[in-house]
Amino acid sequence: MKFPVIGGIAFLFSGGVALAAVALLASADKPASASAGASIAEPETPTVEAPEGALVYSVPDMHCEFACAPKVRETLEGIVGVKKVETNVENQTVTVYTGAEFNAETALAALSEAGYPGKKVSK
Repeated sequence: MKFPVIGGIAFLFSGGVALAAVALLASADKPASASAGASIAEPETPTVEAPEGALVYSVPDMHCEFACAPKVRETLEGIVGVKKVETNVENQTVTVYTGAEFNAETALAALSEAGYPGKKVSK
């Protein structure tokens, strides 16, 4: 038995009653998605003024003061050249006071390895 297809919806005629595929109707109301070549840009993180001798990093996965912040502090305090680390869970930022031997790439790699990828947001 063949069913007529009208507008992407198959209708089944049985005893004079038409049944429609509701899922297809629901999906027809959704707006068209962006083309495959288009990408959605991430919101740009604003730059902030860092205290003298420090860098500020955005760490968006740092959500709590009890597990996340201590892990981020411990991770960064283990990096050569880090003098002091201050976390701000509310702003999801970390201020790192550094010495001459500090390497920013090493710090970012350590944060990522610990599960808290970040990026520099200070000038």
